[in-house]
Amino acid sequence: MKPKDRQKTSPMWLLRGCAALLAVFTSLTATHAATSDDVQLQKLQEENTALKKANEELKGLNTNLGAEPVPPPQPCANLDEPELRLVPEGFQCMTSKGVVFRLVKRTMARKGKEVWQDTKSDLLISDVLDGLHTHYQAEKLCAHDSSLEARGYLSNVSWRLPAGNPKNKDDDYVTLESNGFREVVPRMRDRWFWSSSIINFAVDYAYYFPGNGGVIKGDSRNNPGDAVRCVGR
Repeated sequence: MKPKDRQKTSPMWLLRGCAALLAVFTSLTATHAATSDDVQLQKLQEENTALKKANEELKGLNTNLGAEPVPPPQPCANLDEPELRLVPEGFQCMTSKGVVFRLVKRTMARKGKEVWQDTKSDLLISDVLDGLHTHYQAEKLCAHDSSLEARGYLSNVSWRLPAGNPKNKDDDYVTLESNGFREVVPRMRDRWFWSSSIINFAVDYAYYFPGNGGVIKGDSRNNPGDAVRCVGR
């Protein structure tokens, strides 16, 4: 018997195999190209976003450069007492201490009650409450309805009797005096204003603030001859 002929590979199978390999290669190439395109597109988008942001910043800078400079508030000393009592709400001036005070509220022209703000400490300062009071009475007045007009009828403000221990630099009257509030706030002269601070070594005495000189002193809490002014935030 003759030996069997070796099985010969059909050319058709070779062609089919090559076609399959070509299809796989083409698919891989297309996937790589698509991925590369996505990365490039994302990069372009990020660069475009950065350019837009830089452009907006330049627009803002140009706007600021083109804006008129805001002049500093005029010195409060440029206005005498009658003029200060006529300035509109929102008016600002600078004291000799370099601190700006702003008129927050006036209840009525000329004779109305005024609330000013020390913009450095953010303290609101009420007008004088009507009448003279003992210290025991004064402790209750800043939360009483009788002081609403002096407080400018302002809501959402926590009002209180100002602290005034001269040894505490952060106490209200000490702070306000160092910022020059007597140059602006109405009805300061010839009045004495109770503070909330009790004298430690004499519990029947409390500190008060003289509207003329500004040097804090002490007085009997039963003295009915002192005035009341409130502060708040």
